[in-house]
Amino acid sequence: MEKIGSFKITGMAAQGFKCFAERQAFEFGDVSIITGHNGMGKSSIAEAIAYAITGSSFYGEQGLDRLYALGSRDASVELVIEAGGETHRLTRSRTNDATTITYDGVAIRQSDIAAMFGERDVFLSIFNPLYFIEALGDKGRSLLERHLPSVPHEDVLGRIGEGSRKLLEGKGMKSPESLLDGVRADIRDLGDAIIYIDGQRDLLESQARERREAAIRKRAEVDELDVAIGALEKKRAEGLSFGAMEAELDVIYARYDELSHEGPPAHDTKAVDAKIQHAMAALEKRRAGAYASAYAGQLAELGAAVAGLRETYSRESAILAGLRPGIQCPTCKQGVTEQNEASVKKTFSDSIARIKEKGRSLTAQIDEIKALDEKTKAVFEGFRDDDVRKLESELDELRGQRAEIASSADRGAERRRAQMESLKSKMQALELDIRFGNLDPDEGWTLEGHIEGRKKLEAELAALNEAAGGPGAEEKSGDIEGVKKAIKARRELEGAIKHYITERMRLMLEGFSLLNRVDIVLYETVKKTGVVRDVFKFSYDGKPYKFLSLSEKVKAGLEVSELMKRLTGRNYPVFIDNGESVPVIDNVRPSGQALIAQVAKGAPLEVAGAPDSREAAA
Repeated sequence: MEKIGSFKITGMAAQGFKCFAERQAFEFGDVSIITGHNGMGKSSIAEAIAYAITGSSFYGEQGLDRLYALGSRDASVELVIEAGGETHRLTRSRTNDATTITYDGVAIRQSDIAAMFGERDVFLSIFNPLYFIEALGDKGRSLLERHLPSVPHEDVLGRIGEGSRKLLEGKGMKSPESLLDGVRADIRDLGDAIIYIDGQRDLLESQARERREAAIRKRAEVDELDVAIGALEKKRAEGLSFGAMEAELDVIYARYDELSHEGPPAHDTKAVDAKIQHAMAALEKRRAGAYASAYAGQLAELGAAVAGLRETYSRESAILAGLRPGIQCPTCKQGVTEQNEASVKKTFSDSIARIKEKGRSLTAQIDEIKALDEKTKAVFEGFRDDDVRKLESELDELRGQRAEIASSADRGAERRRAQMESLKSKMQALELDIRFGNLDPDEGWTLEGHIEGRKKLEAELAALNEAAGGPGAEEKSGDIEGVKKAIKARRELEGAIKHYITERMRLMLEGFSLLNRVDIVLYETVKKTGVVRDVFKFSYDGKPYKFLSLSEKVKAGLEVSELMKRLTGRNYPVFIDNGESVPVIDNVRPSGQALIAQVAKGAPLEVAGAPDSREAAA
């Protein structure tokens, strides 16, 4: 949807909307006077137009339930507008809180209407003279700021002096206020730096004085210690040859180092350990040796033969016991009769006798072989036990040899330790003699304490001298002068930025010069600091808005409506409610369509200024 820069409302119809329970239609001219008694629908016309375009009421409220006619949940408003020589119809309907919008019969969205007529606050600030102050309040400032014309950087530079322009060269001026805040922060920081550097200068002067005094004291202490050290050193060295003592100490140290590097005698038991391992393996192997019988196979064969004889003996004994006339012999298949019964039984009796005899013979052979096997086993075990005892004896002898080797190494290590302890005692004694000489222990400790004290004093003197070579108070004075020059430069830049901000503000607000009796102040400069701060002051004929009468508020609002038209490029109708309170509009003339509502006591609703002022419901 394209922006509609100018339009007028030629007709309106409403149904189910506030006073218009039934459909009512109206026509409007360039200037239309809407009259009628209170409650007849004058303000409802304003509400209907605002609702059709913005979806809210004349004062922008969002609670739309109050816009329904009494007892209705179905409201619609239709506007006939002329724009660019063409006529269009805008309809907004609301049924049970569901809204539909059409433009020339095509469904559209509120965002489409905003694209054509502008955002709600813009339209209502033009259409309703009281909306900008009564409804928006301080928000009106933001609305104006958004539509103030931008000011080219070059135009502002053309309004400030050459000196200010040079100072601002290369500075980013998109946000001069932020730049000004940064410069002022720099000035504050530089001021703090002067205080800090001045404190450092005072501290350096105080420290230099303290260092000089401390150096004098420490030099005197060093001289005292030199005298005491000299006396003790003389007594310590009297009659002694420290060179010979140190040479002897070197010899002892060398012998001690030699013994240290030799290390303790090694326990070399590798050879005997190998023999022990071999003997132990042979012993375990011999102990584990088991007797393997040479007669096991023969005994197994004889045992199997005896078992077979037992089985045959049992079977034939059972047959013999069951023989009687009338049965068949299970072996020879011969029928047994009384005549041959004795003969058959004898055959089995003879066979059983032979089996017994053969079994006794085999058993005797088994017993004889077992006895021979036992004797052979006893001989084997005797030889094995002799071998085990011999191997155990050899193992004991080898272990004894290993113990002797270890004992011999331990005795050598003990001798080495004793030698090293003796050398160590001699070293300590010689070191003590070299250290103290002829001094007793208390005198020796005193001498060493003096020497350490002197080293400490010399280090402290060196530190004092080194500190004296650092930056002094004179250098800090130079630093202060440099900071003061930097502050001066920042002050000059601050002035240039404030000049820039002031001129830019004047250019931005030049559009307000077209206002007649209304004065709107969006920015003001704090005289003491030069800071430009945001304000929102609205007055008419010099009086603050809160002290204005209704007539003055309407007149002031009409000037704001015209201002918003110029700032936004939108020439829209204006609706003056309570027009009877403004008998004369002498401060501004509305540039577009004007709809003026006035109370006519006891009169019906009527629109004057169009050919047909009112229609009956369709």
